[in-house]
Amino acid sequence: MPRFRNRAVARSTLAAVGVTALAGVVLTAAALTDTAETRWVLDGSKNRFDIVTAGALEPDWKPQDSDWHQGNPDPYEVAIGENGEGVALGPGHSLEATVAVANASPRDIAGRIGLKILDPNPLGDATDPDTGRYLELFDQLRFTVVDGTTVLADRVSADEFNDLAWQWPDPVAAGENRTLAVTISLPAEVDNRWQGAGTQLQFAFAGENT
Repeated sequence: MPRFRNRAVARSTLAAVGVTALAGVVLTAAALTDTAETRWVLDGSKNRFDIVTAGALEPDWKPQDSDWHQGNPDPYEVAIGENGEGVALGPGHSLEATVAVANASPRDIAGRIGLKILDPNPLGDATDPDTGRYLELFDQLRFTVVDGTTVLADRVSADEFNDLAWQWPDPVAAGENRTLAVTISLPAEVDNRWQGAGTQLQFAFAGENT
């Protein structure tokens, strides 16, 4: 007796086989193309060159632990004149300051350190509209900078000092500090056109890893 296959059942069986085969292909492709994301966190907080600074308008001053603060972006700053809010400095007179810098790197990273003397708010030739007197005193000042027994600059302007591109010749090791004696003077020939003028001075230290 002839045997007849149910065509609907046959089609369903083939379809099931096809689905199974297709699923196998899909799973295989997923296995070949699947990816996983890995995140790496790089902590550089302790792998850096760190400058701290301190200062006082006193000769032979020695910084204490509590005197140090971040040298970048906060250099040691002195205000002179500044409408009576800063230290007074007349023609022919001078101020004695001590400025110190230390390498506070949390790792043993040495670096070369240099100093610039900057005016954070230069006024140029601006004058008081009422009196006609100059407002800016920075360009009239002269600086003598001494490191121990070595005179780095002798009564030079800040521009002259900065043009020397001065820095300590030897790297400053982590945990070490350097101290400078600074004399800020106003030449006697500065006349009454600068009476009442003032300025801010920034002793800005910068360094690079060695």
